[in-house]
Amino acid sequence: MAEPKKATREPSREKGRARRELLLVTAKDIILEDRSLDGLTLQTIAKRAGVPRVSLYYFFPSVEALMETLYSEALLQMTNELAQTPFDS
Repeated sequence: MAEPKKATREPSREKGRARRELLLVTAKDIILEDRSLDGLTLQTIAKRAGVPRVSLYYFFPSVEALMETLYSEALLQMTNELAQTPFDS
């Protein structure tokens, strides 16, 4: 049986929120540059963002958890944009 996934952590302090956002932006940049998820690892993201790997693990216990966060944020952004778009009947 598969082990339950650990939830990502939401930082309560501004510094933590900024670091979490930096990690997400860095992951997006890597995906867009490589046009692939193949090289996306937590170590690669941490190194590129210039933060200790333990900081990344604090927010995201796995690449899958990070990807779920990216997906959720993209879906929320798209939903918000669609809600603001006037539709012709």
